[in-house]
Amino acid sequence: MRILLFISFILIGNNIFSQNVVTLDPRQIESVPGEILIKLKDEVEPGINIQNGMIKSYDSISVLERIGLKDKVFSSKILFSIKTRIYKTPRYTSNTVRKDKYNLNNLMKVKLKEEFFNEKEELIEELNNNKEVEYAEPNYIYYAIGAEPVTDVMSEEEAKRWVEENYGEMDGPVVPNDPLYSGQSNITAINADDVWKTTKGDTTSVIAILDTGVDTEHPDLKDNIWTNHTERLGVDDYDDDENGYRDDRHGWDFINNDSIPEDNNMHGTHVAGIAAAVGDNEIGIAGASWYAKIMPVKVLQASGRGDAGIISQGIEYAYQNGATILNMSFGGYAESQTMSRAAENAYAYATLVAAAGNDGVCIGPGVPCARMFPAAWTYVIGVEAGTKWSNYDQDGPTFSRWLNQENYEVKAPGTAIM
Repeated sequence: MRILLFISFILIGNNIFSQNVVTLDPRQIESVPGEILIKLKDEVEPGINIQNGMIKSYDSISVLERIGLKDKVFSSKILFSIKTRIYKTPRYTSNTVRKDKYNLNNLMKVKLKEEFFNEKEELIEELNNNKEVEYAEPNYIYYAIGAEPVTDVMSEEEAKRWVEENYGEMDGPVVPNDPLYSGQSNITAINADDVWKTTKGDTTSVIAILDTGVDTEHPDLKDNIWTNHTERLGVDDYDDDENGYRDDRHGWDFINNDSIPEDNNMHGTHVAGIAAAVGDNEIGIAGASWYAKIMPVKVLQASGRGDAGIISQGIEYAYQNGATILNMSFGGYAESQTMSRAAENAYAYATLVAAAGNDGVCIGPGVPCARMFPAAWTYVIGVEAGTKWSNYDQDGPTFSRWLNQENYEVKAPGTAIM
């Protein structure tokens, strides 16, 4: 029953903040200029020195020399600062202890010197033939679904007038006292107000919003923002819980690499509110879940753009720090091995949901179809808006002609979401 409470927030298209949809050609594959993600084989020792879960140093010169990049790289870093840990996997068994499916310890990101940018594809091919490399790939780019920077955010009074003009009063089995609730047609469309008769959500659900950040002081969100109590009660500028991130009291900003995942676009805040704005508190709206905790994980820039390396770090952070749901309202047509491995690891511990996209493209196979990732992966609930501009699964949610069975599973409201 609990999963039903979260279906409405996944796909955000055109909305009351007048954000414009980022339209991508399905055949267009973008990547960060000059950047390569490299997974060394597990038996390769990159000389990493880890203290308190954080990388203090690693022997980059030796590694780059062994894989043929010593004189071609401007900078390099190990992506994942936390050694693979052993976790319980409650989704499958209650008492079994196992390691993550994929070991991400030896994953590195390199930035080529500018004079070698045009050789990136050839270098990736050479790396994939290197005996010490498991795989190498471009650092693919992904975009928030329907995210242009917000320039005109409504005040609550303006929003009330908008609701009155467009919706009027709303009747339903459960009607909270939130003043903008009558404008939340998405709630009644998915019958969440019927589900509320049984459960309105609870604090054990932790929704990681992997997005442009979240306004953690928003009056309708702040009481539901996730708190890392070990860090809250700990020492400033110290990694008290040894998870590799200092002072991450309310999530992490992977764009600026700090503990303040604030939102300078408002796309992430919008998504967070639809998911879990405090219900029945006489403020704003009611989230699909009134009491779930929101974990802000900033992986997208103010423009709504992110890349596979940063997003993968955010995915790992979310599930390793207790998120039970990962919301990914972004996508792209390139399939990153790095991001897919991080997501598949997360699938053992959490429910993953993602937007199918706003380009009106069928999932395929065939021309001009294309798969939107991460929504297309079988272990991610891919959500269509069901409108003419929404990407769609022409075979339906239970069948796929793709070899790996990629599909989208759910349709939900995706336009004019309060």
